[in-house]
Amino acid sequence: MEGRERCWLVVLLVALLAGCGSDGNEVSRVDDAGVDASDGAFADAAEDLPEPDAGCPDGGPPRAFHPDGDGDGFGAMGTEPIVACTAPDDHVDNDDDCDDGSAEARPGGGPEACDDGLDNDCDGLVDYASDACTTLEGCAPPPTFMAPRPADEGIAAEGLVLWLRADLGLSTDPDARVCEWKDLSGSRNHFAQTVAAERPLRVDDEGEPAVESVSGETVLREDALGVDPAAGRTLFVVAAMRAPELRSRTFWQGEIGTPGTYFGPEANTFNSVGSRFGVYLTNNAYDSDVPSSANRTLHTVLLGDLTPGTPILDVVTYRVNRTDTVLTRTRSGLGDGTVESIASFERTWVGAQFGGGTVIREVLLYARALDAEAIAAVEAYLAGRHGLALAD
Repeated sequence: MEGRERCWLVVLLVALLAGCGSDGNEVSRVDDAGVDASDGAFADAAEDLPEPDAGCPDGGPPRAFHPDGDGDGFGAMGTEPIVACTAPDDHVDNDDDCDDGSAEARPGGGPEACDDGLDNDCDGLVDYASDACTTLEGCAPPPTFMAPRPADEGIAAEGLVLWLRADLGLSTDPDARVCEWKDLSGSRNHFAQTVAAERPLRVDDEGEPAVESVSGETVLREDALGVDPAAGRTLFVVAAMRAPELRSRTFWQGEIGTPGTYFGPEANTFNSVGSRFGVYLTNNAYDSDVPSSANRTLHTVLLGDLTPGTPILDVVTYRVNRTDTVLTRTRSGLGDGTVESIASFERTWVGAQFGGGTVIREVLLYARALDAEAIAAVEAYLAGRHGLALAD
């Protein structure tokens, strides 16, 4: 080969090598840092690029991120992670959340709400399976359950401050006596009895759980459930008397140590007209025209304006098995037929007082006077649950 041809060949090979990589692909490219490798600036910028094995811009390795659907800062347990340098939207760097559908359930959350069906602190124990939901020593927690919702039962939720059901939320001691009765309304107005001898019994009532008081056993709270003293209220009780000829109560609120500053349905207060269901309100006893009986009965008490001095018969409606009753004030008692102040109410009891005895299945209290439609809805719900044949 002539010298001039060899020279041109060398020039051609140098040109080819300058424009091609060893694998025949173009070298010119935009690298991960956005620098064109074929540009003259590449040599200067290359010093600022991380080494291929350095990982993320911060020098650390990529991390695993898990979806956080409820925004509580804890990722869904057991989910497939996304590996990246920074967290994608709605992702966090852990998978510790036992329930990613609710921000009320998360590690370190709580305390256990006890009536929401959630494992609030992610300790594996839901509601009453947790020791946090049983406060009295020696009381066995009730089986885990999902608290009912008023909407599912077709009843009003507004103003509902107490909902006790004997089939849900009973804590019992070794003698099957009720030491705690959990409120299902969401207001957490739970009832308890610390004195073992004064606890009512959990019993079977025609195949359904019930709470029986024979001679004054009760569960109680040291408050009036947060109800405004002047507010109306609507009470529903499903219960049966053990001794219908004797005086008995099922639910009442009042001032401790006074002879008559109380409110609640009451049978045979003074037996002035024979055995009758009735109502007691601040030193005034009223008999209805319905004889007391041992049958399972739905009691509805509606209280309107409780301004002191208001005539009681103007503000009280008492219904037995969905039928309005006629109330007659007895001659006994310290009242004058008008509402007295209930601002001093400091305790609420559930159970029997006196010797009549009672078997209670369910109690609901609203901190307002329900209208006729709302009352009918609650009565229909209770009739269906407890097999009551009510008047139309």
